[in-house]
Amino acid sequence: MSDRRIAEISRHHLRHIPNLRVDPLLFEAAFEYAGSMQNCDATCCQYGVMVDVLERDNILGHADLIGRYMSEGQEGDP
Repeated sequence: MSDRRIAEISRHHLRHIPNLRVDPLLFEAAFEYAGSMQNCDATCCQYGVMVDVLERDNILGHADLIGRYMSEGQEGDP
């Protein structure tokens, strides 16, 4: 376990997440200069990501398009 302190954000508008905690590494992370979706290995989101409701709806609205680019062995249930 890391000794980094997790930031507690008490003033926010996300009623569905009462205790919003953010790892400080989130604020230090950056995309690699040569990064692209073609080189994606899921390092960033392999354990899941949190998105707001509008972004979730946007992603689900493109489920058919996203599904076309998924590998055969990947879970396909949006």
